[in-house]
Amino acid sequence: MQLKTSRHHRNALALAGSLLALMALGACGNPIDDQAVARHTEQAAKKAIDKSKAMTEQSIAYASGLMSNAAQKAQVMGAEAAIAAGKVVDDAVITTIISAGLAKDAQLNKTKIDVTTSAGVVTLTGSSPNAELKNKAAELVKNTIGVKSVDNQLVLQNS
Repeated sequence: MQLKTSRHHRNALALAGSLLALMALGACGNPIDDQAVARHTEQAAKKAIDKSKAMTEQSIAYASGLMSNAAQKAQVMGAEAAIAAGKVVDDAVITTIISAGLAKDAQLNKTKIDVTTSAGVVTLTGSSPNAELKNKAAELVKNTIGVKSVDNQLVLQNS
């Protein structure tokens, strides 16, 4: 992201320099059509504004994603700390840990799996593209601390 921002700034500076050169030539009395200078200046300014808007939108989206990931990691770390301290794991903590585990997995994060937990019993609902991923999701749940059993209700998409 750093390199792209740097390149965009260089482009914006080059554009601003070109504008200044055009305005300076116009001020020196050279036979440049004032309307053409105004038109070019307006077009260049519009391009610079559009690029600035696009860069701002990209930066906001990137920062938003970072904040979301950080919040999820903090929530999981808090749950794991409670487990490490020997506290009883409640259903919300179990659901949070499982949801984060599903999101981390390169294959499972592409599936729509809903996780609910009641008294340590985890229910998986939604769909899976194949039986292998359905079983993989159940295995991930089984290996989570605090889970008593798994009710795997995932439906195969081809069924």
